[in-house]
Amino acid sequence: MWFINFIKRQWLALVIIIAWILFSIYTRPDVKKLNEDVKKNEIKVDSIEKENSNIDEQIKTIKEIEYVEVKNVDTMSVSELQSYFTDRYGK
Repeated sequence: MWFINFIKRQWLALVIIIAWILFSIYTRPDVKKLNEDVKKNEIKVDSIEKENSNIDEQIKTIKEIEYVEVKNVDTMSVSELQSYFTDRYGK
């Protein structure tokens, strides 16, 4: 009997609690869908990391080639430099 009297006196609080529970259940995002989205994003991140490592390797290769070319030009004499640049940037 005391329980029924308690509910009669606290009916508004009970309605608010039930509404809050129902609202939180219906607005809760789908956990499975979120997990799938996280996995898709992890795959994208992995592919981007692989692509970045490939680009880094290409940059290293280009820098090595540039270093060799600069080293070659630095060791040339004046006449060799003149012919080098004339051949490369001729009119």
